[in-house]
Amino acid sequence: MRALADGIAKEYLAETSETDCAHANRGGCNGPLQADHCGVPFDDIAKAFVAEFGMPELVDGPPGGGRVFKDEDLEANWIGFHAQRVVYQLLCRTHNASKGKRHE
Repeated sequence: MRALADGIAKEYLAETSETDCAHANRGGCNGPLQADHCGVPFDDIAKAFVAEFGMPELVDGPPGGGRVFKDEDLEANWIGFHAQRVVYQLLCRTHNASKGKRHE
């Protein structure tokens, strides 16, 4: 589930015109910008999906691609479910790593 969401986050990062870390005012920025969840954490979105649709069965995807949903329709539902709930922010590597799962 996370691998699919990570792909969407990378697309967001490639398409955004933002150039600064959302926590730049805190100082200590280091590393490239990363798109990360702001507000509702990934785990909460994933738990809500599982509560509504059940735990998806995952199978090995193409080499280097990680695990994918066995049911392609359910995978499409997950992508849409996640997209409707996610708000991204750009964080440098340092601030993203220090954020943890807090609601920021």
